[in-house]
Amino acid sequence: MQTQDIGISSEEHRAGPRFEEQDYITVTVKNAPTATSLDGLTFMCLSKDLSVHGLQFSAFINPPVNTILLLHITFTRPVRVLNHTARVVWTKATEDATYCIGVEFTDTNSASVTVWKTLVTQLSATAAG
Repeated sequence: MQTQDIGISSEEHRAGPRFEEQDYITVTVKNAPTATSLDGLTFMCLSKDLSVHGLQFSAFINPPVNTILLLHITFTRPVRVLNHTARVVWTKATEDATYCIGVEFTDTNSASVTVWKTLVTQLSATAAG
C-alpha cells in the first residue's frame, strides 16, 4: 500500500479524537495542483470517521496531498447538510481498489465549521455512551 503523507505518523493522522460514522458526501475537486485533470471532478463517497478538524472517506479516485476539495456532507442522524472546504493531508490505497483519504478543513472560521464541531461533539458523545 502506498501512503502519501505530510509528516504525520501512518498510525494516527488526526490531531483530535475521532469516531466511526458513515454519511454521504459529494466531493468536488476545487484545485489539484499536481493533477489538474481532476479539477472540477465531482464524485460521491461515504465517510469512514469524523473529528472536529476533518474526516476520512473512501473513494475510487486518489487526489494528491494538498488538493483542495469542496465537501457537501449529508448527515442521516440528525438530518443535516453541511458544506466545507478541505485539504487532502493523506491518502492510502486499499485492497478493494479504493482509496482512504484524510482531509482537514481549511474554512476554520466559517459558521458551517462551528455547526460541524457542535454536531461532531454530540455524535461522539452519543457513540461513546
